[in-house]
Amino acid sequence: MLNASLLGLTRPEVTAKFDAIVDFSELERFLDEPLRTYSSGMVARLGFAIAIHVDPEILVLDEVLAVGDARFQPSASSAWDRWQPAAQRCSSSRTRWRS
Repeated sequence: MLNASLLGLTRPEVTAKFDAIVDFSELERFLDEPLRTYSSGMVARLGFAIAIHVDPEILVLDEVLAVGDARFQPSASSAWDRWQPAAQRCSSSRTRWRS
């Protein structure tokens, strides 16, 4: 909830997107575990799942697609490929794109 709030989602938006975020992250069986027990790859999965479900003005990703296990990397890359064309279509003079 905190990460989603920091990214600008309200509580109702988090509630509405919760299932999609959990499904994408593939961490549903760990939801009752404290975040401090998650591996770095699990935290990266969760963070990316939240970020990909937000409509940010600015999104900075640094090596997040390289983190995680081999099973998660294709789904993260696929989500990024779906999101990338929309980001490139932005006509704002503030938009900078680098792949």
